[in-house]
Order: sequence, then C-alpha cells, then structure tokens
Amino acid sequence: MKSNAASTAPKEPDRLRVAVLTPEIKLDMVRAVRRRIADESCWLPGIIKGANAYAAKTGGGETILVEVESPEATRFSLIGAFLLELHLRKVARTAVGRTKLLDQEIVDAVREVLLDEMSEEQREQSQDPLAGKNPMSISHSQCLAVLDVLEERYSQRMEQVRAEKARQRLGNVRLSDLVRKLEKKARVAPEDVATALYHELMDVRRRLDRLEDRIAEGRK
Repeated sequence: MKSNAASTAPKEPDRLRVAVLTPEIKLDMVRAVRRRIADESCWLPGIIKGANAYAAKTGGGETILVEVESPEATRFSLIGAFLLELHLRKVARTAVGRTKLLDQEIVDAVREVLLDEMSEEQREQSQDPLAGKNPMSISHSQCLAVLDVLEERYSQRMEQVRAEKARQRLGNVRLSDLVRKLEKKARVAPEDVATALYHELMDVRRRLDRLEDRIAEGRK
C-alpha cells in the first residue's frame, strides 16, 4: 500500500503579498529595473505598432511579445520591467502606491526628462512635452534618465522618512535651542546635546549628498 504522505504533507506557505509600496521598495525596484534594461539589447520599446509592449522573446530573428512573467521573456520595456519587479515581489494589485507608481510617478519622471531636453523655444510653445504623446514612446537613453530621476526622488523620500523617525525617537532639539538655553543660563540635559549634535550631523550629511549629486551631474 502506497503512502499518501506526499499528498497530505502541508504546502509551503506562500510569501505574503506586499500591501504597501514604501520608498525603500520603490528604490530597490528602480535599481533592479536598471540592471534589467541597462543593456539596450535587453530593452524593448514601450510602443510597438501603436500598442503598448511590455516583454518579448526573440525567435527566428523576430521579436515576439510575451507576458512579463514568461520564463521565455528576454527583453523588457520600462513599464514591463517594473511590472516584472512587482510580480517578483508579490506586490498586491491593490497595494498602496502601486497605481501611483505606474500611472503618475513614472509618467512625471518621463515628463521631467523630456522637459530637460527641450529648448527654451520649445518650452514656450508647449509647457507639457507629453501633450498628445504616449509617455512610453521614449528611447532607451531616455528610459535610463527616467530611472535616474526616480532613484533620486525615492532616495530623498527615504532620507525624509529616516529623519522623521529620528525626530520622533530623539525629539527635535536643535543647536539654536541649546544656545538660547545657555544664554538664559537654563539647564541643558546631556540627551539634548546628543540630539542637537545628531541633527547637525544629518544636516551636514544632506548638504554633502546634494553637493556630490551636483558634482556628478556636472561630469555627465
């Protein structure tokens, strides 16, 4: 008599679906998308024959569109690469931030990249570079520029979240507060000094980060 242990064994629990897209998750996704489409041979134009394209395989010298989850997919458009990352991370379709990412944040980044490329004359003629244009019709180099914009935005948001958590945990005593206390000869607690120094160091760190970004931008 055969054992039915295999059929009755408990299944491995599925990984919980992500319900909220935090700046940290979005930043990780942006970097994963960059790795996936950095080589133009792995990139797919977002519009093919007037229709949205997400993923494709190559067969007989032809590009054949497939589902983003397909193991045969070797090329991805910008949106297709994001959809794959959402799938790999088991992000729920109803997850907070998912629709905003796909329909607003990526599109806003595309708009910013196109605006940067416009001349003053072109900007005077049209304030919206996406007017009458599909945002996914951008080139490979423009897609990478969009990822640059998104990475900077999500990095800044992560820093804001960390700063807010620090304020909640440590309080918001600043160096100017200590100076006023000393002027009034009021007592200054050691923890107030530590908190003020922490915030000053974070301010210096943010200024250095912005300076490094400007230097890096100037080298491009």
